[in-house]
Amino acid sequence: MGHGLTLPAAVGDRRQFDGILQRLCERTGRRLRRHRFLGRVVSLWVGYDKDFADGGGFGGRRTLDHVTDSGQDIFQAAVTLVPGPGLPAPVRHVQVSVSDLRRDALQLSLLEDRVRQRDLQQALDAINDRFGDFTIMPATTMLDTFPRRDGPPGHGFCKRFEV
Repeated sequence: MGHGLTLPAAVGDRRQFDGILQRLCERTGRRLRRHRFLGRVVSLWVGYDKDFADGGGFGGRRTLDHVTDSGQDIFQAAVTLVPGPGLPAPVRHVQVSVSDLRRDALQLSLLEDRVRQRDLQQALDAINDRFGDFTIMPATTMLDTFPRRDGPPGHGFCKRFEV
């Protein structure tokens, strides 16, 4: 279960890339929670812009020591799969998925902070369900995440939010 995104323009900045990746991880976590699944294996595939790197990309997977449906846990695992501090080439496609899925059966024996985080995630999901995706989101995802393109907002164009 996961999410993927083809970007309207190539992204070469690591900070922008991390913001995009975090949004996809949050969406993946939200989808897991909606369908009541937990997963252990986080996979990432990144495709380069063909104009810069003649296609190609990189990917990998990381097995967590616990099952999760948290976007933050998914992001922390996915970001470790990116080689080096920068990006090898400008990126045009990003895909995140979680596998080794299990039905959600939260046990009372879990640590109290995991239960509190779970309650927080469910409250955020309810707000985003009512008012739209990313009504509430981590601040790092708001940092000029998508590259600006000239033209009106709509298909292929993203609004820029000033912080």
